[in-house]
Amino acid sequence: QDDCFWRCIAYIEGGDYSESGAESYADAYDPEAGRYFNGAGMKNPEMKEYINQMYTGSTQHNIIQYDPTKVPGMSTAGNTTTHVVVFKEDVKNSNGEVIAFKVYDPQQSKSYEIPFDSVMDILSIGNEKKNNGSFMEAATVMETVVVVIMQTVAIMETVAIMEVAVIMASNG
Repeated sequence: QDDCFWRCIAYIEGGDYSESGAESYADAYDPEAGRYFNGAGMKNPEMKEYINQMYTGSTQHNIIQYDPTKVPGMSTAGNTTTHVVVFKEDVKNSNGEVIAFKVYDPQQSKSYEIPFDSVMDILSIGNEKKNNGSFMEAATVMETVVVVIMQTVAIMETVAIMEVAVIMASNG
């Protein structure tokens, strides 16, 4: 599956980064997200848009998008030309120059190194979520508001019925 971005997000947030866990993050972002989870993957601008919409603050995590064909022994599903992993640390040569990155791949549940020249982009994720949480949390808040409004309307209807009964009794 082309769900490596969603698995990275789930891993960073401490959630379930299995296939179904990744799907829940994709669906929370876009309820019609089957296009993201089932084969289309996330293009770089869409990943950046998601990160910008969801996170703020100083960088806490980096996600690295890289070319898997430049990583010896790396295989990818289908005809994927990029892959996304969570950055862990720099690998430096004896001169102190960064030559590779140690990464964690939630999709494959393993750590490995990728060469510096395989990196296509590094996406920074802030240490705070915007709007106090995810779209799933926002949907839950909206559902709660709707329930409270419906309960308020029911109470107002009950009060109106009681007022009519009092008026009818006093006129009776």
